[in-house]
Amino acid sequence: VDPFYEHLYARLIGVTPDDPSVNGQPGEKTIKTYTIGAGSQLEGKLIREVEWPDSTLVVSIQRGDEELLPKGDTRLMALDEMLVLMNLRDEDQANQTLRRLSRPSVGTSWMPGP
Repeated sequence: VDPFYEHLYARLIGVTPDDPSVNGQPGEKTIKTYTIGAGSQLEGKLIREVEWPDSTLVVSIQRGDEELLPKGDTRLMALDEMLVLMNLRDEDQANQTLRRLSRPSVGTSWMPGP
């Protein structure tokens, strides 16, 4: 997801973007992007099958050139980029869990992005 659009979306819905230099006060929300790795615990699962961390919400999924609005029956695929809304106070725990769930496990550590 283009950081410019991520920032505009965050402003539109009244949350702080992923950039720590602009995060607001405790109790606010933040948006993070996660890429689903090949062979990860998320790959192939439906949104409703995942035990998401408390106070998180998948608000969009970028799959190639297509942007999906996720529903319970949306199947997650390798290289999907999820835009996740979460409470700022729970960010560390949620980030740790989502990174673990989306980590690739097919003999590679490569993932796109920074």
